[in-house]
Amino acid sequence: MSGKTKRMTQHFGYAVDRRYLPLLLPFGFKPGRDGVTLGDATFEATFGFFKLATSRDNITGAHITRDYRWWTAFGVRGSMADDGLSFGSNYRAGVCIHFAEKVPSRLRKSGHSALTVTVEDLAGLTRALGGDPDLGLTGRSPATERASSAECPHCSPRSAAGFHPSSWRTDHQDSGPFRHSRSGRPAA
Repeated sequence: MSGKTKRMTQHFGYAVDRRYLPLLLPFGFKPGRDGVTLGDATFEATFGFFKLATSRDNITGAHITRDYRWWTAFGVRGSMADDGLSFGSNYRAGVCIHFAEKVPSRLRKSGHSALTVTVEDLAGLTRALGGDPDLGLTGRSPATERASSAECPHCSPRSAAGFHPSSWRTDHQDSGPFRHSRSGRPAA
């Protein structure tokens, strides 16, 4: 035996709505190259000229979100309501990934506590990051699905549109699969 450890990587490409590809090209987006790559201990998401990288140990959760507003869903976008970041290639669905420590990017040197990526294999990425792919994939109506996303400050449809989340339930910190402290960061 050579003593070398075989490294395992997984790549999750983006689910691209080709009608909106012209909106993605200014970001340097390349559908065949960009996506999320998971190494044994690493996480890297690329979207054209943009990259977010951290250790897998920094990931505290992942869950599927759906039904974004099309005018806010495409490209690289920082949230106006919180410090979340999105790499979006369609308006149908994505995976919201939460970080224990904020991860810096070109858009925010102070970092992001969450990243939403619109990959093709939603369940596969969610599962690979330790999340439950059945949350958000239960066949609930779009209205119910959007309401469940409101429990996460990074995934609320109102947050995705850049509005202040004043309509969120005040008890959302104590419910759902992702509990958040008053500061909006995942609670321990």
